[in-house]
Amino acid sequence: MNLFRDPGRLRRGALWSAALLALILLPFWLFGEAVEALVADILRRETGRLLLAGFGVLALAADVLLPVPSSLVATALGALFGGAMGTLLSAVGLTFGCGLGYWLGRQAGKSFAARRPGPDDPLISSLLERHGAVVLVVCRGVPVLAEASVIAAGVLGMAASRFFLATTLANIGIGATYAALGTTALTGFVAAALLPVLLFGLAAAVRRRIAG
Repeated sequence: MNLFRDPGRLRRGALWSAALLALILLPFWLFGEAVEALVADILRRETGRLLLAGFGVLALAADVLLPVPSSLVATALGALFGGAMGTLLSAVGLTFGCGLGYWLGRQAGKSFAARRPGPDDPLISSLLERHGAVVLVVCRGVPVLAEASVIAAGVLGMAASRFFLATTLANIGIGATYAALGTTALTGFVAAALLPVLLFGLAAAVRRRIAG
């Protein structure tokens, strides 16, 4: 399945991001003080902090298989735990997800990739074969391509050491970016919702230019 032949994909992505943003922010607009008090109470408890951190890490790890809004989750971790801890939690979750995608690609091969939206795109495989781990770094922040590239790397049998070095460093950078956005509250969440859509649009434009 070619990633960019569906002209409505970008529009659906933008609408999905807008809906998720509204779902997250609406309670704050309607019940701001009560929600802030509840979150503050949870964060004061050690078990509450651990549960929130664990949920964030697991959600980011599951992003390789499920439609998790990873940019918003990473931004929320930054807002709740601060820049340094938010970066660490996001990087751990994203790296677990990369490992899962890589493992599935290695174990299930092309039969699994063919059932996913993107990993069988010949351009991704071609770029990975020609440029290796650099492609993983470039794709890390782009919706669909991020998941597709790690699965494709497993299918192609990229060395695990190269794979994890590239993706871990990229995940630290992504985690730091969104954690920093999380410290800016509303502005950060809006940027976190829009940035992946813009990156996907840029990737689509580059894809058309290469293919054309």
